[in-house]
Amino acid sequence: MKKTDYKKVFINNMIFLGKYLKRNVGGFWAFFIGWYVEGLLCFILPIFLGILADEMIYHQNIKDFTTIASCLVYITVFWCILYFCVYMYFNDNYSKYAFDIKKDLFSKLEKMALRAFDQIANGDLINMIINYSDECIFIINRNIIYAIRAISLIVLYST
Repeated sequence: MKKTDYKKVFINNMIFLGKYLKRNVGGFWAFFIGWYVEGLLCFILPIFLGILADEMIYHQNIKDFTTIASCLVYITVFWCILYFCVYMYFNDNYSKYAFDIKKDLFSKLEKMALRAFDQIANGDLINMIINYSDECIFIINRNIIYAIRAISLIVLYST
């Protein structure tokens, strides 16, 4: 049995996906920045809630309490707007990547010999194109961004 060189497979996959990243780099960065800011808001929210409780319970300072509470309301509204924008960019990237990948796959199918289609079961080819292109999109659009975000937030939380 042939041993698989996973490092080479990973590099080849990233080269393959890299051409789709280059085409839509603006949407990729917008999605990344949106998710990163959302992670920072997740980091800031417990701090604000702690200060809010401290001002109300221990210092009984209503003026600072209302200031912090109104700031918390603004952060929450910003968070909701950001969440909407992040998923808007996710869907925009998804449709762009899906179109590009499927267009490239169909152009490859056009160049294949007809006898290659005789060896493929009915529906498997279209199912493969749809499922594999979706997986490529999720690797680009979600997994890479989540991994970078998670690593950077772990570094932020640990400091």
